[in-house]
Amino acid sequence: RIDLAVRWVNKRPDGLYLQSRYGVLRLSPVGSAIVRVTFTKGMQLAEETNPNIAVRRIEKSWKYKEMGNIVEMTTDELCLQVDKATGAIRYLTRDKNLLLSERSKESRQIESGSGPVNPVSYTHLTLPTIYSV
Repeated sequence: RIDLAVRWVNKRPDGLYLQSRYGVLRLSPVGSAIVRVTFTKGMQLAEETNPNIAVRRIEKSWKYKEMGNIVEMTTDELCLQVDKATGAIRYLTRDKNLLLSERSKESRQIESGSGPVNPVSYTHLTLPTIYSV
């Protein structure tokens, strides 16, 4: 069983870092309605950015707070809540209307192949895309 429970939280210029025993989750607000989510096994993310990432800027206007078992990151348009016990992320509007959420059991896990494992940026949440579905 992989332990994704949040052990510590650290705000850095490029985003919010949440460390578990298994790896590091980084939430990087690219814009007020876009958050880049990166997760990697181990104690730190690779310094280089994948060359296929088109947007390299970071939104400066965001906040976070810890409330009991939740770490909450907010921008002008989004709210992300991370459950400290499971590491699962809930994506909400700023008004706390649920957009989507990870499953609370075994979140962020995929079957691994035989090749090397690289950090993956797997979520670019953009509100206009969500609402146009």
